[in-house]
Amino acid sequence: AALVIWGAQWDYGALWQTRGDDHPLARHIRMILGATTMAEAREKVAAFRVADVIAGIRCPTLVTHGERDEHVPVDHAYRVYDALRCPKELKIFTPETGGSAHCQWDNLRIAHQAMFGWLAPTLGRKHAGRSGPGR
Repeated sequence: AALVIWGAQWDYGALWQTRGDDHPLARHIRMILGATTMAEAREKVAAFRVADVIAGIRCPTLVTHGERDEHVPVDHAYRVYDALRCPKELKIFTPETGGSAHCQWDNLRIAHQAMFGWLAPTLGRKHAGRSGPGR
């Protein structure tokens, strides 16, 4: 087993406490949580805290994050990484490397290369090439 945390979020509830009711994702979060108001959504999302479950993560973990992520500040990635008590690696994408936006939307290829390049040897695959029927 292995885990990739793509765009780490330490405390999603706290993040929503700082966002206004008119935030571009407000309608989305209300819909996902089945909330009719932002107050109700904030109350429900308060339970979404990695701190409450991170001690249970035992498998090798890769934490990735964009340095200039405008949705989730990069300090969330550092907090998640620091709290992990398992084999771990941290990959912060910068403007120089590309992929510094939220979930590397400015360069998905580099994100995929980093994640799959880490997963293959971590899971014991010698080659990260295509596999499956007929390949």
